Amino acid sequence: MNITAKMLFTAAGFLLFISAAVSGIGLFRENHQALGEVNAVMDSRDRNLVVMPVIEEEERISGSAVMQSIFQIAELGADIQVDGYLFSKDVIIEETDVSMIAPQAVYSTAYQRNGDGVLQRVIFRKQ
Repeated sequence: MNITAKMLFTAAGFLLFISAAVSGIGLFRENHQALGEVNAVMDSRDRNLVVMPVIEEEERISGSAVMQSIFQIAELGADIQVDGYLFSKDVIIEETDVSMIAPQAVYSTAYQRNGDGVLQRVIFRKQ
């Protein structure tokens, strides 16, 4: 191999090395910026809050708990519907008939909220 070919191969190798070094430096800077952003976010979060995944499943309660909810309807501030029978939040508890609720039965629970997230109605259905 002549000297010219050796110089061309050496120059090509040197250019590849320089381009790899420049690319590596650019990637190092981007990685450093990304880690800086993550660090800033982690430092600004509230350590008193714990994020936990919520598993949505149907809530089931006993009939006696449904009765207790009706007796505390004024504190709840929302209507309660039990198997299609509606108890208004303004109901007079002393005059309320809850005989259609079976204390031993199991009821599923659903919630209706308005656009602001305020609870409007609790719905109980016998299983």
